[in-house]
Amino acid sequence: MEITVSKTALLDKLKSIGRIIQPKNSLPAYDNFLFVIDEFGIILVTAGEEGGRISTNIDGTADFISYSFMTNAKTLLDGLKEITEQPLVYLKRN
Repeated sequence: MEITVSKTALLDKLKSIGRIIQPKNSLPAYDNFLFVIDEFGIILVTAGEEGGRISTNIDGTADFISYSFMTNAKTLLDGLKEITEQPLVYLKRN
């Protein structure tokens, strides 16, 4: 299973929704981005906190559907800032 996205497109969208994430959260899940690939292969990313949530679609391709995962927001944002512009590929092996 594979997701391919542009580094700049991903970083820009994550920075915009990541502003809702507070430095100290009551639930560890609020420190993460939730990625959802829906039944049409659309990549939706959500960030949240106790008062609400913000979601955005990411331009990219996914070769699988109906899948979701969470990843730490700070770690992902910090890492993306260090990478030059290139297509990013997320591979999930069974």
